[in-house]
Amino acid sequence: MRRWVRVAAIALAALLLAWVGFNLVMDPSGAFGDRILGDYGYNMTRFPHMAKMAWLETRPHKYGGFVVGSPAAGLDVGTLAEYTGLDFYDLTFEDGPGSAAAAARYALETHGARHIVLAMGPQGTAYGPRHSALGGGVADYVRCLFMNPLRGVDKLRAQNGYFPARVDAINPETGGYDRRALDAAPVGDLTAYMQANPTFGTVVPQPPDAASWTAAAAEISALCGQYGAELTIVVPPLWGYHGEPSLVDNMPPQATVWDFSGAALRGDWRFFYDAGHARTALGDRMLAQAFGGADDPLLGSGEAALAEEVRVPILLYHHIDAVGNGGAICAESTLRGHMEALVAAGYTAVGFDDLIAFVAAGAELPERPVVITFDDGYASNYEIAYPMLRELGLKGTIFAIGVSVGKDTYKNSGTPIIPHFGLDEMAEMAASGVMAVHSHTFDMHQSEALDVVDYRRGVLPREGEREGDYIAAFRADFLRSKELIEAGTGHVADVFAYPHGQSAPLSEALLREMGVRVSLTIAPHSNVLVRGLPQSLLQLGRYDMTDGVSSERMLDILARDFE
Repeated sequence: MRRWVRVAAIALAALLLAWVGFNLVMDPSGAFGDRILGDYGYNMTRFPHMAKMAWLETRPHKYGGFVVGSPAAGLDVGTLAEYTGLDFYDLTFEDGPGSAAAAARYALETHGARHIVLAMGPQGTAYGPRHSALGGGVADYVRCLFMNPLRGVDKLRAQNGYFPARVDAINPETGGYDRRALDAAPVGDLTAYMQANPTFGTVVPQPPDAASWTAAAAEISALCGQYGAELTIVVPPLWGYHGEPSLVDNMPPQATVWDFSGAALRGDWRFFYDAGHARTALGDRMLAQAFGGADDPLLGSGEAALAEEVRVPILLYHHIDAVGNGGAICAESTLRGHMEALVAAGYTAVGFDDLIAFVAAGAELPERPVVITFDDGYASNYEIAYPMLRELGLKGTIFAIGVSVGKDTYKNSGTPIIPHFGLDEMAEMAASGVMAVHSHTFDMHQSEALDVVDYRRGVLPREGEREGDYIAAFRADFLRSKELIEAGTGHVADVFAYPHGQSAPLSEALLREMGVRVSLTIAPHSNVLVRGLPQSLLQLGRYDMTDGVSSERMLDILARDFE
């Protein structure tokens, strides 16, 4: 009998050791440094409190500022760093006031924080609270050692690519939600946005708990006073919240308080990822007012309203010659007819710099703006279109294929192609202010007939191409194009036209990462640009002006945009 007891005890001990050992190796909470897998993204998404602490402990005193409280405000730590000169880290959690004071204490005591930003928010969000205590005590580590081993199995199975697999995934580098996929998606027309997000309005967060937030703010204010740190309190616009109960009536006098809860923009869904989380674009507007001295009327209290928006149609041309071909090659007389019709109808040609200025800062656009574009970089754009636009007081943009600049044969094949303008012509046009030049890729606008080896359809991945290989190829191609165009024009190449109009979320995110602010397709639709919303500059549509489109037909197409 004693032998069986001994065997059972040994087996149980072995099982416990295996259990603990597995959790130490897999470390699904990140509490033990995650030295084997190093997947802090998984750890923070499932167990944000413990995992963020573990991450920060490997980077002592790297951060001088911390955001605590609710992630609902959409405050970007990179933007905060630009305004304050301090590196910031996001220590917000979905339980909001429940962890805010503990997070601030940890930041002040352990990392010597010099600036705490308390972001308030609703009680419950679409993601729900996950782990309700900041953690770090002995009991928390014991809990992590005896965690359900299925957590470790789940971690092994989790396969994140460039984008995380979950919408609530956290970026370890910032501590905030990884919004790259959502921020790479175009947002313009409100009706289209609501149709694409039918769940909006079905999940409404509970009103903020004013008493809990007031208590958290008082405790954090006392801590900041004790450690000599600055405290800023930000209350974001909250969907469905109308200022009652007030969140700021009893805020500590030592804090700088910015109350945007009743801002007019609370009524514009385009500035929210969901009912409980403001877009980073909205967070940036709040930070511009709080730290940058901006005066944004839509952040003042008032009736819910939509952001300022404007419709801008974009025309697309290709090669121009004397006679045209009834299709993509446009006759010179057809182009002139179109351009003269635009002038006579009161349209004003604008450039992409003008669109960027409107979205970024509300710069005024003319009453009937239109953008004129030419794809591929043909010599005829320089020889015919450029002087014509200059004569008529118009402006345009050419999207050049880098590998074809200055060429009249296809790459190294010797096969004749329609001639393309060179760097000297590019420089002349750019300097004139009449014709800008931007990227149509360097060598991803390929010919299926001539690129018989490793043909790629536009910027799309090849069949079976690994994600890492595609990312490397796309980055290298665009950066080569960007370098060529910026050297030739002296201007920043931050506008990109997709070959064949085909794009993917990954290509869009990579372009944003490389500084592109505007992307274009060939989808024939109007464009709604929204002030303060950079996503409204993504995947803009264009009307293809073939040789068969009369001036009257062109004006009819444009008129629908302004009805």
